[in-house]
Amino acid sequence: PPANPNAEPAAPPHEPPAPRSAPDRWWYATLVDGVPGAGIDEAYELLDGRSPAREVIVAVIDGGVDTEHEDIENVLWTNRGELPGNGVDDDENGFTDDINGWNFLGGVTGESVNFDTYEVTRLHGACLGEAAGNGTPRPDDDLCAEVAEAHAAEVVEMTELAEQITQIEQIYPVVVQLLRRALGTEPTIQNVTELAPLDPQLVQARGIYLQLASAGIDETVLAREGESVRGRLEFGLDTGFDPRPIVGDDYEDLAQRAYGNPDVAGPDPSHGTSVASVVAAERNNGIGLDGAGDGIRIMAIRAVPNGDERDKDVANAIRYAVDNGAHIINMSFGKDYSPWRDVVEDAIQYAEERGVLLVHASGNDGRDLSEGYNYPEHRHGDRGTAELWIEVGASGWQGADGPGARLRPGRGHLRGLARKRLFAQRWHQRRRTGRERHCGDAHGLLPGTVCCRGPRHHPGDGHGRGSERGGQAGGAGGDRAVR
Repeated sequence: PPANPNAEPAAPPHEPPAPRSAPDRWWYATLVDGVPGAGIDEAYELLDGRSPAREVIVAVIDGGVDTEHEDIENVLWTNRGELPGNGVDDDENGFTDDINGWNFLGGVTGESVNFDTYEVTRLHGACLGEAAGNGTPRPDDDLCAEVAEAHAAEVVEMTELAEQITQIEQIYPVVVQLLRRALGTEPTIQNVTELAPLDPQLVQARGIYLQLASAGIDETVLAREGESVRGRLEFGLDTGFDPRPIVGDDYEDLAQRAYGNPDVAGPDPSHGTSVASVVAAERNNGIGLDGAGDGIRIMAIRAVPNGDERDKDVANAIRYAVDNGAHIINMSFGKDYSPWRDVVEDAIQYAEERGVLLVHASGNDGRDLSEGYNYPEHRHGDRGTAELWIEVGASGWQGADGPGARLRPGRGHLRGLARKRLFAQRWHQRRRTGRERHCGDAHGLLPGTVCCRGPRHHPGDGHGRGSERGGQAGGAGGDRAVR
């Protein structure tokens, strides 16, 4: 029957107390269940008995996807016009043997870039005339001074972070051993919380364990993040490091499209695989998690190294996705500088003109995006604004104020995106000491997800973080804004 216009509005559902630890599958739940999940289970209840009207192709532009993963292998996009492994470009799209996607970080020998520099390092290298700046036009003197300061600040920050992780790595096994002895079993958040020790050393161990556990930190996370941070120091911030010769392209030829190789996994597909899993991991097979959507095929496009992605690769990845039938493009990466911004904006416009939706991570530093940028961007200055674009933040299982929250009420981190605001729910916390990394699934309404990659530098004056202040990198080729 039609609704009664005079009826009193229903009272909001009672919200149960927030749990003390992350519930299983919390990202599928809703606030009614006590956590700010994406409501995926509820959505599937509403869709019970229905099946997808069509197959949706989601291009995951990332660091690679493990095509042999048991929860992913059956949901991969397949290029039906290509015969695998015959060394022939059967469908004549310019990419030989691109069965599941393409790797823009690979060379003809089959080798692939793993670690790369940060954009601030490449710009600083261009200012200094060092290898990291190869192919990057030298910025003007003002920008050179800015990136020098930003680079130095990042080196200090990463050095301090590496020292902190080393200290925790040394303390953590001792803490676990003390608690194991006191409990007579392996420590968990629940049994350590219930422990009421009198011994001062055990009191301290209990506090340290709970603090780390609440942030999702264990020995595995420490090892992974320690390796990552040390890699940033060794490679990402080294102005003498340039891995681009592995790819073998003409880096300065921004119109070059067909380079790379078909190895879409690459040397480190962990991040891209987790993103693809949240989007479309095979559902109800008893393996791992269930993806957000049925009827989805993952097109794997590798363009994001352990370091900052390069504008040329991002632009070509977007174009590849569009040309090969993607309906949605997921971009779980971002950076503060974009020397070839116009090339990426051309690709975004290309996608939008063809009706392809782009989903992009809002960044790792929780800043107000109305006051800065996290490239690639939907705001293109005089060229207007991309309309088929969603910028995604995240909240953690503890809500907007808990560890991992990516948008806090009143701070407006996505205030610059008033027309399209979407809050993703992080499904698996990967917290780095002092900073967060989050995976999100785009509210369960889209088969897209955002997992933010790596830290970004934070120069004290804010100019290096995509402020409105102008600036160009010099050299031929037109406008190359770096903010």
